[in-house]
Amino acid sequence: MVLLVTVERAAASLCAAVEKAQSWLSHPVVTALQFHGIWLVLLLATLWMLAGKARLRELQRQRRRTLGRPKGALAKSSGSRGSLASLAAEQEAGQPKLPTVTVVLPVRGCRSHSVANWRAILNLDYAGGLEFLFVFEDKADPAHAVIAALIQEVAAQRGGPALAARLHSAGAAERTSQKIHNLLAGVRQAGPDSQYILCLDDDVLLHPGLLASLVRDMEADPSLFMATGYPFDVPAEDAGLLSYCALSYHLPLIVPFSVKERTEFVWGGCMLFRAAEMRHDARGILRAWQDGGYSDDLTVASKCTELGLPIYCPGYSIFPQWLDGAYSLRRWWNYLRRQLYVMDTYSNPHNRRTNHALAAFACYAAWGVMLPATTVMLRLALWTLATLLLPTQQVYGGPGGSSYLWLRLFGVERCPWSLASLISFSLSIVYLMISLRWMTSTVLDLFCALNPALRRRQLDTFCWPKLWLGFYLNNAVMPLCIAYTFLTSHIDWSGIRYWRKGGKVVRVLHSFQKG
Repeated sequence: MVLLVTVERAAASLCAAVEKAQSWLSHPVVTALQFHGIWLVLLLATLWMLAGKARLRELQRQRRRTLGRPKGALAKSSGSRGSLASLAAEQEAGQPKLPTVTVVLPVRGCRSHSVANWRAILNLDYAGGLEFLFVFEDKADPAHAVIAALIQEVAAQRGGPALAARLHSAGAAERTSQKIHNLLAGVRQAGPDSQYILCLDDDVLLHPGLLASLVRDMEADPSLFMATGYPFDVPAEDAGLLSYCALSYHLPLIVPFSVKERTEFVWGGCMLFRAAEMRHDARGILRAWQDGGYSDDLTVASKCTELGLPIYCPGYSIFPQWLDGAYSLRRWWNYLRRQLYVMDTYSNPHNRRTNHALAAFACYAAWGVMLPATTVMLRLALWTLATLLLPTQQVYGGPGGSSYLWLRLFGVERCPWSLASLISFSLSIVYLMISLRWMTSTVLDLFCALNPALRRRQLDTFCWPKLWLGFYLNNAVMPLCIAYTFLTSHIDWSGIRYWRKGGKVVRVLHSFQKG
C-alpha cells in the first residue's frame, strides 16, 4: 500500500513537471522561434531541390548521349554540356585539337583513396597536350615514391607517347599555407606552351572526360575567367557518427555550386585558369596568395566578385569524395576548425567583409535551425512521457472540472499557435529530408553516368539516421567553433601549425605534432 502511494505521488509530481515544461515550450517566444526556423528549413530544402533539379538535367543529357542521341542534336547544346566524350570519340568526330593544359596537384601524404584518385587524374581523356605537375614540400613525403611508381605504371599501360609528368619539391612554406606555397611553385613551373592551368586536390575522383569538357566550354566562351566544381562526400559503409558530422558540413555548400552555372563561389579542389591570366597575374591572385595567403579558393572567389569576373561551374563538374569512416572527436573538431578558420583570413577589406559575412550567416543559419529543432524534439519527448503517464492519472480534472488533464499534459490548451508551429516545423523537416534524399540519389546516379567505372552499389553507403543526427550536432557546434576559431590565432593542418594576424599567415611551424 505504501509503495502504491509512493508511486502515485511520484507520477503526480512527474505530471506536474511535464505540465510545467509544456508551458515553457508553449511560450510565445518558443513559438516565434519555431515559426522563424520554418522559413530557414523550407529555404534549404527548396535550394536542395533546385540543386537536385540542376543535376537531374545534366543526368538526362548524359543518358541521352549514352542512348545514342544524334550528333546534330548534341552540337546544338551550349558548349560541351552533356557530352563528356572520350579521346577516341573526339578524334573520330574530327574536332580540333584542344589547347595544352598543365595539371598542378599539390600533394601531402598518402591516404586510403589517394592512389585511385591519382590514377584517375593521370588517365584523363584529353585530345590535346597534357602535362602533370605533382608538387611536394620535399622528397621525404611518403607520397613521392608512390606517385613516381604510379607514373611509370600508367606510362607502361598506355604504351604510346611518354607521359608528361613531373615531380617537383617546392620546399617549406614560411608565410603562406603549404598548399598555396605548392600551388605558386606549380604555376611557375607550368610549361610555356600551356594555355590552361588546372589546380586540383588529390582527394576527389575525377570523371574521365571532365578536363576536355571544361576546356571546350572555356574555349567556347572567352568571357569566362575560370571554371570550378565541387565535391560530394560519400561515406564509408562503417562510418561513425562523427564522420557524418564532417559530411554534413558540405551539404548546404553544394547549393551555390549547383543552382546556376555562373556562380560567385570557388572550390580550391578544382580551379581551371587561363594560363596567360596566371602568368601575368593581372588580377592580383598570385600576389594575394603569396602575401600571407591561407585559403586559395576564398581568395580567388573574393577577387572574382570584386572585379566582376565570371566563374563557371557546369552540372557535370561534381566529384565523389570518399570520406574516412573513422573520425575521432579531436579529428572532427580540427576538421571543423580548419573549414571555419578560412573565414578570418583575407587579403583585402572586400575579402574580409565577404568572409566575415559568411561566418555570421553560418552562425545565424546553424542555430536558426538547430534551436527550434531542439524545442520540437523536447516537445515530442514530453508527449511520449505524457502518453505513458496518462493512464496513472484521472483523465478529467482541474479546478471546478474546467480542464482536461490530457490537454494540460500535452500542452495544447494554452496557445493554439504553439501546436501550429510545432506541426508546421515538423512538416518542414520532413520536406527537408525528402529533398536531401532525392538530391543525393540524383547526384549518385550522375556519378555513374559520368564515370562508367563506378557502380551505384559503391555509392549507396549512406546511413540516414546517422546523417541527420550528424547534421544536427554539426549545426549545434558550428557557432561555438566559429567563436573559438576567431578568438584563437593558430590552426593545425596536416602536421603543420599556422598562425594568422590581420587575416594573413604570419608564422608557420612544420612537423608539428600535438602532444
